[in-house]
Amino acid sequence: IQLHTEFERGEPGPGGEAAPVLSSGSLTISEGVGSFVEFPYQLEGVEGVFEYANDDLRVVSVTGRGSGDELVTISGELNGLSSGAEIDLAIECAKAPIDARLLDAFADAPRRALSLLFDQRMMQSLSEARLLPGPDTFPEMRNQLASLGNHPGKDAERARLTRALEAGDFNLSGTCKLAIRVYSAPGFGEPVEVSGTVSEINAGV
Repeated sequence: IQLHTEFERGEPGPGGEAAPVLSSGSLTISEGVGSFVEFPYQLEGVEGVFEYANDDLRVVSVTGRGSGDELVTISGELNGLSSGAEIDLAIECAKAPIDARLLDAFADAPRRALSLLFDQRMMQSLSEARLLPGPDTFPEMRNQLASLGNHPGKDAERARLTRALEAGDFNLSGTCKLAIRVYSAPGFGEPVEVSGTVSEINAGV
């Protein structure tokens, strides 16, 4: 951590009263490890720059590495720290692996919803029934594709088998684009709202 702080006092008032002391500065973090309490997605190799002026704090830039060494950025502001800060932060990742680290960062309701898309027990049942693409089913699928020939009425089935073979082994995982906002209105005790989007990029569900 590197800390730089400046203190400044203006001219005395008309009655000789002392002017308030103003402070400003910056805080630089390097090689950090941690997570934000309201969205606890753990990051390694955290590099960050914060600037503050009196009671306001601005997150100039915070970057870190999540699962798969993917880059995560955090930016935003915390204003009015001594009176219950207004918090407005953005957490973004262009290609986050969908794994336990990510799912555990969400509150119960969204975590359950996302978990339904990655149901290990259902995948096991489908795999045992030979309903998922994989080494055990590829020969049969290739034979089915060859048997279709060029018959025009079989275009949809031909396309389905071709996509499945090109996709390769089915994996109950994937990657997503994260765009999360953490917001709390000014004042002590105000609730913290976590909202945003999780856009699947490449996933087996």
